[in-house]
Amino acid sequence: MKKKAGLFNFITNEFKIPNIILGSARKNNQIIYGRRAMNAQLPGFLRATTYDFDIYANKPRRTAHRMQKRLDEEIGGGSDIFYSKPAQHKGTHRVMHIGFDARKGTQDDFAIADYTAKKQAYDRKIKIIKRGGIMYEGVSTIARRKKQILRDPKSEYRHEKDQGDLRRIEVARILQTRPRPIRW
Repeated sequence: MKKKAGLFNFITNEFKIPNIILGSARKNNQIIYGRRAMNAQLPGFLRATTYDFDIYANKPRRTAHRMQKRLDEEIGGGSDIFYSKPAQHKGTHRVMHIGFDARKGTQDDFAIADYTAKKQAYDRKIKIIKRGGIMYEGVSTIARRKKQILRDPKSEYRHEKDQGDLRRIEVARILQTRPRPIRW
């Protein structure tokens, strides 16, 4: 019965999740990367739909576990409706919601946030943009990473998504460099 109450709490409070995650990122000097970072820097009409957060953290496993517990308290009303687990890539841990069947590890579970080891961010030279006290990966770094992924045949499953993101970034660059008309 507690999970059903937790699901009701989730439905009524899920709008708070972005503020909780972004507040934690601001407080702990974490870097948001991926589509959330891209969306924070592009004009509204060029933003892409995304549901989860990708974040560089010093200790991704511990950070994901703490975020899962915090979301259980603040969103689930103390119910155990979030969990953390290792993600597909080494050094990444994922915070998941149990889905609407209220069972952990089933097909309807969905990702809330992925925490990746911060050292992986600094192995590559990344540009950081600060907005509202939150650090985001710069668009130039995002574009460079997406071009690398497009050259990798193993990542073919991502190619369509990344090509779309590169087109959005290119349109934003064109709009920034285009001369403005003179207003009389």
